[in-house]
Amino acid sequence: MKMRAFLILFFLFCKIQFIHAQYCTNDTRFTNQEYFNEEQISSQLNVTFANVINWKGTYETLKLDVYFPSLIIDTMPYRPLILLVHGGGLISGDKINYTKVCKEFAKRGFIAATINYRLGLDCSKDSISEEKAKYRAQQDIHAAFRFIVQNSSILRIDTSWMFIGGGSAGSVASLGLVYISQEEWNNFTPGIQLILGNLNNSGNNLVNKFRIKGIFNDWGAMLKSSIQKEEMIPMVSFHGDADSTVAIDSSSGGGCYHFEKTYGSRSIHRLLIENDICSDLTVKPGGGHGVYQDSIWGLPFRVSRAACFFKSLFCKNCLSFYQTDSVQASCSLNTKLEEIKFSNSIIVYPNPFKDKILVSPTNGNEDFILINNAGQIIFQDKNIENHDFSNLNFGIYLLIIKNEKGLHKAILKKD
Repeated sequence: MKMRAFLILFFLFCKIQFIHAQYCTNDTRFTNQEYFNEEQISSQLNVTFANVINWKGTYETLKLDVYFPSLIIDTMPYRPLILLVHGGGLISGDKINYTKVCKEFAKRGFIAATINYRLGLDCSKDSISEEKAKYRAQQDIHAAFRFIVQNSSILRIDTSWMFIGGGSAGSVASLGLVYISQEEWNNFTPGIQLILGNLNNSGNNLVNKFRIKGIFNDWGAMLKSSIQKEEMIPMVSFHGDADSTVAIDSSSGGGCYHFEKTYGSRSIHRLLIENDICSDLTVKPGGGHGVYQDSIWGLPFRVSRAACFFKSLFCKNCLSFYQTDSVQASCSLNTKLEEIKFSNSIIVYPNPFKDKILVSPTNGNEDFILINNAGQIIFQDKNIENHDFSNLNFGIYLLIIKNEKGLHKAILKKD
């Protein structure tokens, strides 16, 4: 009997591992390219996931929209999910604001959902009105995830690979889901749990557990004191360095009259890097609030970078990245690290290097990427031999070479 139980568990484990391994595919699924076309995307709209009492004390029904590759066309047994939360300063906005983003993720193979949550605040009439609004938003996201997990078999959702993201207030709420616990809320705003109830059981009676694997952060921020090392997870972010609504580095805020230190996308990025957590940040120089959504390529640009970032998590080869020049996403490096071999036929010298990095043999068609130990791309181009690296800081660097035979890597030291 024990042997039979062991075999069942063994085969179940193998099945789960096989399913998850499928996400690290060699095709264009989960990448910067569309894997499905618009006609192959299905949707379920206005699905009720919670019934709540809003800030005015009246009952409100919360609904979600979900977009996914057709269950008939898509042969993958389970698919990862991303939940998207709209912005609007906690007083406006709607789930339809993220319809296009959801479709872009779905066309890349993800299941993408977007929700409505409770809005409304007035600090002039209630000294903790903003805190309540943020708390209610977090309650509603909790309720949405419980509902999604409860009904995951319907859309073949892999609940072990779920992501969250959003813009502005939606990103703040998403970050709050990851970083602000019930205890922290009670300390930050005493009595809030008594007023609004528990974070984890509002809106519906479901008790399903869930875990978030990564964050898609569009110009968001989080209280510095709430970000604990053990809670940190990978994050892909977009922010303008001239954002006057949500500062990219740090500011004070958190509620109507709270003045706690708040970390914007760049400060969170640096904190994640310091703690060896993968982070991908694109900064738009001179950009204000809501970057990379004001042009025809802005939305696909963000989704493509996010999809490649999530695929790197599937493949266990995530590299941190910082850019200010809008480098288009490429998932060409999303090969498992153990599959990236450095060929003995390619010689990189000198090592340690001072100003020049030489590679032999080359034919002029190679692509070179040099990455520092903070995960920042220092150089990305051809003809690396012509570049002067004398101003680089001392330390360890990763050189990745892409040629017609595949990907190769070398660890270099700068003296």
